[in-house]
Amino acid sequence: MLPMGEYTYNNSVTTATELLPFYTNYGFHPWTSWPVEIETMKPVGRNYVHWMVSVHAFCKKILEHTRERMSRH
Repeated sequence: MLPMGEYTYNNSVTTATELLPFYTNYGFHPWTSWPVEIETMKPVGRNYVHWMVSVHAFCKKILEHTRERMSRH
């Protein structure tokens, strides 16, 4: 899952430059073909998708809290 984490970090706006690290390094925004809605055939896949969505929601909540805290300093 490290490549997915690296991609996510490089495709998010940094507070220092307000740019994506990917854009800063390569001069363009990365293209993704990830589907918006995921349709799975196996229940295990649905469980994994549900788990990933909950992990992303948790991370977003923590990052928003961190951004709030950092803006006060």
